[in-house]
Amino acid sequence: MKRIFALLFLLLLQIVSAYAGEIHDKLFDKLDKNADGKLSKQEFVDGKHHEVNRTKVIQFFPAFKDMSGVQEKEYRSRLFDAMDVNKDGLLDKDEWGKAAPNILEIRF
Repeated sequence: MKRIFALLFLLLLQIVSAYAGEIHDKLFDKLDKNADGKLSKQEFVDGKHHEVNRTKVIQFFPAFKDMSGVQEKEYRSRLFDAMDVNKDGLLDKDEWGKAAPNILEIRF
């Protein structure tokens, strides 16, 4: 019986994880105003459909621990830079997918 519950729980986690990924993919597309498949810093910083969860950001990017007094737009700008792993000034879906589900809360 415990094994069945454990398997059901794992299945539920996979479903929830897949759904969260879909939601964040939709947010990416909504923020990508010019539909080029990448987010510019401006598109990310000005985005109105997501909240940055600073507690989760600190867990994902520990260097953000000392930024409690930073204003929202500046915080988002620095967060963009941290998410931009290849430092090309754009977020592609791979970079987005690694960080966004862990640090952003969506408002549609």
